[in-house]
Amino acid sequence: MLYGDAVLFTGDHLAWSPETETLIAFRDACWYSWPEQTRSMEALLAHRFAWVLPGHGRGHRGSPDEMHAHLARCVSWMKA
Repeated sequence: MLYGDAVLFTGDHLAWSPETETLIAFRDACWYSWPEQTRSMEALLAHRFAWVLPGHGRGHRGSPDEMHAHLARCVSWMKA
């Protein structure tokens, strides 16, 4: 759920990884369809946000440009 133009509530599918310092998706927690989740995440690239607040895992705040770049890398990884 995107709240305004700044906060993305992601549930269980996207969080910040302090180890890799980027956004990560959880293939092992995807109970429905990884390709569908990938398409959904790809659609988020049309939006800008500064905060990612997950249901589980780490949240993170960055500039909208930084967060877009992290999301783009995550989506690219998901498609591989």
